[in-house]
Amino acid sequence: MFLTLGGSCLALAIAFQAVRKRFDVNRNPNHQINFTQGYYTLRGVIVPRPFRYLVYATFTFCGLQGVFGAFFVAYLVEGLGMTLATAGGTFAFAQAASIAFRIVWGGVAGTWGAKPVIAILGVSMAFIAIACGFMNAAWPHWSVTAIAIAYSATAISWHGVVLAEIANLSKAGETATNTGGVLAFATGGQTAYPALFGLLLATTGSFGLGFILAGPPALLVGLLFFLSYRREAAVERQGM
Repeated sequence: MFLTLGGSCLALAIAFQAVRKRFDVNRNPNHQINFTQGYYTLRGVIVPRPFRYLVYATFTFCGLQGVFGAFFVAYLVEGLGMTLATAGGTFAFAQAASIAFRIVWGGVAGTWGAKPVIAILGVSMAFIAIACGFMNAAWPHWSVTAIAIAYSATAISWHGVVLAEIANLSKAGETATNTGGVLAFATGGQTAYPALFGLLLATTGSFGLGFILAGPPALLVGLLFFLSYRREAAVERQGM
């Protein structure tokens, strides 16, 4: 399986070479990368409030995603007593469901706008993560699967909405830079959350406690976007 996955990645890399020239049209071979550029990239998404909110979102959402990917199967096996095959199947089914939900959230964001959707995602994934922490061996398999799908539908399916909002807020020619800046913090969340979860697990021996504590930051982000959306809606009504 690992050879198949590795071979697929290699084949995809080779296939992309056929269209590489299209993406290299504006390439500047004399451009030099330095630390100053990195500083201004990060500053550009931390100082402006709309981008800073997206930084909060990507850090917490990607953190919950990292926790799910790193510990959920182990939780089902060691905490709930499932066989490895059953736990892996539940996880895979939930991950497959995220494909459909990415499309669904994109369609909803196209109608309502990104802010309310990010608010819904933040609040939803927070409560789902907390509910995940209360699972035990007495739960029927269908309910565990439902939690896994709900987790995947939120904490694994938010990327397109956030990336669309970055593009929407960016000035012409700055979309790629701002995307890189925001996603730098997403990577931080995906690294920090599992590390803290692992430390908590080693200290307490509880998978559930880690999921419960991982949820509230996303809840705060969801409320932050909800309030931001309400403020913008109020300003628009006053301007009419």
